[in-house]
Amino acid sequence: MFRSSLLPALLLLAAGCIAADAAEEPFWVEKRLEHGPPMRDLMHAAQLAMMRADFPPGETDSVGGVATSGWDVHLSPYSERGYRSQAVVEIERLDEPRSYLLRVRVRTQVNTEKHKTLDPAAADWEDRLEDPERARVVMQQLLIQVAPRSGRGGRVQSDQAKEPR
Repeated sequence: MFRSSLLPALLLLAAGCIAADAAEEPFWVEKRLEHGPPMRDLMHAAQLAMMRADFPPGETDSVGGVATSGWDVHLSPYSERGYRSQAVVEIERLDEPRSYLLRVRVRTQVNTEKHKTLDPAAADWEDRLEDPERARVVMQQLLIQVAPRSGRGGRVQSDQAKEPR
């Protein structure tokens, strides 16, 4: 009798651990771009793509190949209903000339403040699950700007969604 009640409890514990790990790992949408523009143009296009996906302007690290949006904040009068999102675009040079690996993720956080939920200064932000759909929107906005439009050269390889390496 003790064994029959122990098995479901262990399964629930294991499922909880898997869910907790999944919430902590970033979810990246990746594309390989061949015959793309120079890096500085890609970084500029990344900032524009994030703004077109309704993220506020952020920071760009051209040397590191990382563009980060500002936080898109949505406060709520109810605790844990306010949230904010931030897009991150990473651009990695590949071995072939003008070839890149484009990676996008969208971080989300929830406001856990109980009393002053509409006060941005009092907000207590806690990480939550990533937003893969919004990451795909940012990637699509980026590709619209940089992917070749005619039959002259460049290609974008098929869509991939990757968990951390």
